[in-house]
Amino acid sequence: MRLPVFAALLCLMLPAGLYASDSTQPTFRDAITVTGEAPLLVPVDFGQAVLVNFSIGELKISAADAVEVRTELTIRCRKLSPERCDSYRQRLQLVAETTGDQVSVRLEGLSVRKMRKLEVDGRIEVPSWAPLEVRMGIGDLDIEASGDHDLQVSMRIGELTIHVPREQVSSVELGAGIGDAWVRGKGVRVDGERRKLLGARARWDSGDGEARIAAHLGIGDVGVVLE
Repeated sequence: MRLPVFAALLCLMLPAGLYASDSTQPTFRDAITVTGEAPLLVPVDFGQAVLVNFSIGELKISAADAVEVRTELTIRCRKLSPERCDSYRQRLQLVAETTGDQVSVRLEGLSVRKMRKLEVDGRIEVPSWAPLEVRMGIGDLDIEASGDHDLQVSMRIGELTIHVPREQVSSVELGAGIGDAWVRGKGVRVDGERRKLLGARARWDSGDGEARIAAHLGIGDVGVVLE
């Protein structure tokens, strides 16, 4: 599933160094308008997990040797006047929050209907040592995981592919409500078991690692590549 190409390019920026430590209450919350020409940088402390929440778009997430979440986002308008495009731009916000045990990044401010008039192309790097959870609505999602910690993914509609080192993985559990599910790589081939001719489940639990990969997709195809 590829979304069309639109007209205007925008990037997101958030200053770093705004986070404190608190084990019970949120220590930071900020919302920024989709403006600027630099990536978003969100510091992550050891012991914190990362939550990424996107409603629609094409998103690639990769693990990096870093101590921050780095987000670069390209947004283009489709069939919108310059005035309407600017209005959407001013309403669309990136919200970052951190608590004692989690850092979350999400895009909000527009309904899904209005978001359909935009093309969102995101690139996100997360620390390889941080547990990761991803929630996405509609689009294409590609994740290159380190396998250092568990990975959980939930998605409504689209294509979801996860790449992870086989030696790091303990088990993989995938499900698609309507569509296909599969696991491939290094002597592994698991095809989805059909449920009521619509959905599929795929499970592999013969790994020697410790990471557990779990992903569920409402409509579309979900697969894991063991590299």
